[in-house]
Amino acid sequence: MRRVVSACLVVAMFACMALAQKQKPWTEWTKKDVEKTLNDSAWGQTQSEGGSSSSQSSDSAITQVAAQRSADRQLSRQGESGEA
Repeated sequence: MRRVVSACLVVAMFACMALAQKQKPWTEWTKKDVEKTLNDSAWGQTQSEGGSSSSQSSDSAITQVAAQRSADRQLSRQGESGEA
């Protein structure tokens, strides 16, 4: 009886995992999808070690990168819409 219940739970778990995968395959990603994945991931963050001044917080490197990305997005939106 326990084996049947365990087997049913395992099958249900795999079924839920399969249904939760609604992302498109990486072969169909656009350049925007790739950049978002890389830039929003942990390995896309910039950090500095040691020598931080008292005026900067410990997350200032990440904040600077986020600000640069925001500025880049605004520039790309302006280019897409044809604004000068």
